[in-house]
Amino acid sequence: MPSATFVRAFMFAKAMIAVKGVNHYAEDVEAVVRQTPGAAGRRCAAFAWHGEGEEEFLVVLWEAPSGDEARAEAVSSDIRRELRDRLGLTAVEVCPVAPASIPFTSSGKVKRAQARLMWPELPQSVPSAARGAAREPGDES
Repeated sequence: MPSATFVRAFMFAKAMIAVKGVNHYAEDVEAVVRQTPGAAGRRCAAFAWHGEGEEEFLVVLWEAPSGDEARAEAVSSDIRRELRDRLGLTAVEVCPVAPASIPFTSSGKVKRAQARLMWPELPQSVPSAARGAAREPGDES
């Protein structure tokens, strides 16, 4: 009598970010950040933000080296440019954060839900259009 063989397939869903009606994988966004000079190899988290009465936009937190705010802002600008050029993302808010402040699991996976909760509490984070939440191409301010 033939025996039945069962195959179990495990699929891991990638985190999807929808910005202005276009879907992007969070891992793809984070890979671009980690490949940007100045942020290369640094930890980061990407997630969508939908504030009350605001357009949806992408938030990227990246762990910047301490002590050089001007350099961190320059790298943040480079990250915005790379995301625009490589993924077509224009509604992006990039926030440098202190080293080791982005939550990760013990196995090294980013905890995006926790990062999303911490973002509005960061001193430099004001989730509003006044902060330039929906940046247009070429706007590096």
